[in-house]
Amino acid sequence: MMSLVRRAILPALLAAPLLAQATFTLPNGLKVVLYEDHSLPLVRGEFRLTLPAPGEDAEAWLRPVGFRMLAAGGSGTRSAAAFALASDAIGLELHPELSATSATWTFAARAQDQEAALALLADRLMRPAFDPIALEPVRLAAWNELAETNALSRSRLRFERSLLGISEPDERALGAVDPLRLAAWHRRLFRPDRGTLALWGDLDLSQARQLAMLTFGAWSVQPEAPPIASTSGSEPGPFLAALPGEAPSVALGLVDDGQDRALRAYLRPWLVAQVKAAGLDLAPGEGLVLQADAALGVSAESLRARLSATLDTLPTAFTARDLAALNTASTANQRLVGLHPGALLAAVIEPSLPPPDFAAAQTALARWCAPANRRLWMRGDPGALQGLQITTPKR
Repeated sequence: MMSLVRRAILPALLAAPLLAQATFTLPNGLKVVLYEDHSLPLVRGEFRLTLPAPGEDAEAWLRPVGFRMLAAGGSGTRSAAAFALASDAIGLELHPELSATSATWTFAARAQDQEAALALLADRLMRPAFDPIALEPVRLAAWNELAETNALSRSRLRFERSLLGISEPDERALGAVDPLRLAAWHRRLFRPDRGTLALWGDLDLSQARQLAMLTFGAWSVQPEAPPIASTSGSEPGPFLAALPGEAPSVALGLVDDGQDRALRAYLRPWLVAQVKAAGLDLAPGEGLVLQADAALGVSAESLRARLSATLDTLPTAFTARDLAALNTASTANQRLVGLHPGALLAAVIEPSLPPPDFAAAQTALARWCAPANRRLWMRGDPGALQGLQITTPKR
């Protein structure tokens, strides 16, 4: 069924014209945005849950476990198997895209299935069932990550978590996680006033209001239990994998700490262009991770110095002319947003930033590229890594 959605529904949505827009907020604080389009009997939606920055969340270490449990468990009155069957019946996939400060679920369905699709999404968000039987494999996977003996996998995992500001879980805190603790974690993070639901398709404002109230109207902000803080903080690195006989490879990433988020997204195209102009590669994904490789015998430190020098020059290399070019490109992109439902829904969830002034842009760029906001990962022959201290996880 999902292949049918991908082959038929999504291409049709891409060609669909924009007809109307309406925005309203439910009594519980959930924002709903509707783009009404009756050209095809289809509905597409996106739900964005805003999360506190990891540095402001003592339980950020629990997110990998919590979101795994959301995907593995049931929801509402359904078991995990029953929820999967109900989703498959209408071609629905509900796997969130996660960043340091948000979780986003997207879906596409036939108009006749819109109520069922939204009901399943609401069950997943509002009424997860944290099954103790499903918890043990998830906990074991988290413990295995802590005890990972493969130097390459272990160093890369720690590096990627450090870029999100997420600390290594403390073994005792991880062992204390149970369904009640996960339910408390869910109540604290999953709140209607942190959510935005964007809908595009064959439904009018009256239908959208009725559906939103029917599926999400009972969602309320619950009393919060105090979070369990992990005793290990976010690691600063460097994260090294000593692999005898391997040529050196270095990555220097910028931490996604939630600061200046909209401004960083605005500046990102310029920064990416500068990195590529310097002959460096960027790792795929939303984060900014510079990469460099060299032949066996070259020191990893020389690669690190090259990446660091590139980041050092960026704040002073940015000019008023560069900002003007970004403003022009942003204006052009906003004119094209309405031609693509995915871009439009994303713009609704995270509105574009008004053109910033030069001083604010330069300050944000300097803060983003600052040495304290960088994390270093290296792999290679031990000789290439000589002089760099290998960090070990805190326990």
